[in-house]
Amino acid sequence: MNINELWDKLIDYEGKEFHTKTGLPFSYEALDDKVIISRNGKKYHANEKDFLLVLNNPKKDRYFYRDNMRVSSYVLGIMSDPRIGAI
Repeated sequence: MNINELWDKLIDYEGKEFHTKTGLPFSYEALDDKVIISRNGKKYHANEKDFLLVLNNPKKDRYFYRDNMRVSSYVLGIMSDPRIGAI
């Protein structure tokens, strides 16, 4: 899967409920170059680079982005969901 295919899927499923690996529910809004993640009234931003880090990592299930651990949990939750199918 490339970033354009991924982004098309992100747009298709925006607003739907997703879960982190630990089961925490969240949703997101897909914009041109970023995703705004919403959970319990808080918003977090993930950009294309965050998704590319997972796509280009051979150990996708072990993705770890030290600068923003919280965002990486949501990015993994989105990408590992069967509806997206990126991992």
